[in-house]
Amino acid sequence: LRFLDENNSGDISDAAQAINYTMMMRTRDENAANVRVSNNSWSSTGTSQTLFDAVAGNFAADILFVAAAGNGNVLGQGIDNDDVPFFPANLEFGNVISVAATDSRGELASFSNFGATTVDIAAPGVDIISTEPGKGFISRSGTSMATPYVTGVAALVFDQFPNATAQEVRDAILSGATINTLLDGSIAGSRSLNAFGALTASTFAPVPELVPVSTITSAGTTEVVITVTY
Repeated sequence: LRFLDENNSGDISDAAQAINYTMMMRTRDENAANVRVSNNSWSSTGTSQTLFDAVAGNFAADILFVAAAGNGNVLGQGIDNDDVPFFPANLEFGNVISVAATDSRGELASFSNFGATTVDIAAPGVDIISTEPGKGFISRSGTSMATPYVTGVAALVFDQFPNATAQEVRDAILSGATINTLLDGSIAGSRSLNAFGALTASTFAPVPELVPVSTITSAGTTEVVITVTY
């Protein structure tokens, strides 16, 4: 869902419209789409009630919302999101994951925003190979490159646990993260993304399943015995 122009500029109202579209596709009565997670590789120091309501709608629709923490100031220096909020990453909903960028050494990228209480996790975001229209494969850096790693892990977890809630998958990603001491004081819990950790986290509620065991006939009466497994 595109709302940015060729200069990576766009209106927050258009961003909210794109977010609302994901909720509409998931919740409509006919031909609903199984939208479980959205990647939001954009950020702004400005916000609005419209954006707040759109992300709240995703929360109500049980859609995980993964957001880039932001790429610092005009000098390329990371900003503390605890002091200067960036949106939508700083919105405090139970479905939002705020993502910073690390380099090849696992250190916080110099340009990456951070926040000991407001940025949830870090993922690779320096010299990431991706595609660009008309240019083929290129290397890019930014929290916009780190965020899709978290979104991709969320998709893996939803695939393994299709009945999981957005909150459960969020908890799995955060509790399954690697504790990276290089991120102490910069990222909540000093967390670095760990796909295996997320897939093996114990944050998922058991799902009951009715299993017919056998049919028993006694004195002309047929009874069906059902067990419930978890």
